[in-house]
Amino acid sequence: MQIKVLGSAAAEGWPALFCECDICKYAWKHKGKDVRRRTSYLLNDDVMIDYGPDVYGQSLQFDIDLSKIGAIFFTHSHDDHCDPVEFAWRRQGFSVVTKDLHIYANQTTLNRIQQRLMNGDWERYHIIPHLTLPGVPFQFKQYKVMPILAQHAAYPELPLNYIIQDAEGKTALIGNDTGWWCDASWEHLKAYKLDIAIIEATMGPKYFDHTRGHLGTGAAVKVRDELKRLGVIDDNTLVAVNHFSHNGLGLHKDMEAFFNPQGIQVCYDGYVLKK
Repeated sequence: MQIKVLGSAAAEGWPALFCECDICKYAWKHKGKDVRRRTSYLLNDDVMIDYGPDVYGQSLQFDIDLSKIGAIFFTHSHDDHCDPVEFAWRRQGFSVVTKDLHIYANQTTLNRIQQRLMNGDWERYHIIPHLTLPGVPFQFKQYKVMPILAQHAAYPELPLNYIIQDAEGKTALIGNDTGWWCDASWEHLKAYKLDIAIIEATMGPKYFDHTRGHLGTGAAVKVRDELKRLGVIDDNTLVAVNHFSHNGLGLHKDMEAFFNPQGIQVCYDGYVLKK
């Protein structure tokens, strides 16, 4: 199983749009791993997790043939994770598209995408929508997927994290855009042994113990520790943090200085996790 991090920033990107703060000025000047696009992932070469406003640039930089993407698993409907206008270009007259694209998403996200399509016609765009609910597993090709409820978007939206298992039994958690999980989600997690665990750390060191909607750096470590206590991960699990806001004040080097001694990797755009 291979997961490529196509983006590692929160909603505003990093450096943030229009921002004049010192953290963003540093990123503009020094570039490197502190330049972060909005978060999304490529699973092997045929599945994406989230599809936000930076996908076009990400596909060019990382040499991704989007015609090979058979499915997109959406976590939620927020603009940095779901950019509906991009699907409009699948229509005849804009592009030559012959392959179906399966979209797995909660109802709020499906509604948002469908509203952008002409007459709401999924078929015209070669898109097959699938309503995805927490605790209801599904399978796409060789991937067995368990969506779990994230603690993030406002009700009635049901935001999702994903536990994904491939044909070889390798299992990964995509766990960004959530605070501390509810009891039901922890119960689902307890049924798995993870080879890869991506935990979010949006709020950075500034909001060290933050656990509502997003996690601070200290809270991210506590999530890792709880996963380990429950036996969901062990010392062989590749654990990484992702989805960073510049408002959390954690430059890449600072995040590595905190997380690496604890056995946790810090993602950046183009980082590859492989098991």
